[in-house]
Amino acid sequence: MFNKRNILLLATSTLLAWGCQKIVHGYLSDRIFYQVNPFVVQQGVTTVSSSLVADGSTEPLHVKVISLKDSLGNDADSILNTPRNIVTYTGTLTPADSTIALLNAKLKDRYVRPFNIAEIGGRLQFTAATTYVPAGTYNMDLLVSNIRGSETLKNACQINITPLTNTYNAGY
Repeated sequence: MFNKRNILLLATSTLLAWGCQKIVHGYLSDRIFYQVNPFVVQQGVTTVSSSLVADGSTEPLHVKVISLKDSLGNDADSILNTPRNIVTYTGTLTPADSTIALLNAKLKDRYVRPFNIAEIGGRLQFTAATTYVPAGTYNMDLLVSNIRGSETLKNACQINITPLTNTYNAGY
């Protein structure tokens, strides 16, 4: 009944069936987070965070903001995403820009959103337009996805926007 031929046939059938299972690609951790949390931003100061810590997840991680809320739970999307007018440089400053007129020629008013998030990696980007954002605490929910699937991160990062307390100091 159990001769070599039957055992070989059974082993071959088992290996063939096991070898035909679909290979699962990628990994998406349920422990993705920001290294710096809460993230502090001074009003009017351009600030950038590091990317999400992937915790072994297959990269790239695609990130989308689901909601932005203030400390009371109210929708803060319009506060943080409404473009505001700020002054920006249009070119590189050189030693030839030695007068106020030459410097002013390289300045231009632009409408910029106070908050952006990098679609890949989730780096937080705050612009000088945060001058128009009320100081306070904000939270955000994210949808993070990769080749494996997607994960919703509730309260992914607490953002503390504080009044400008100290301008740039060269240390002397």
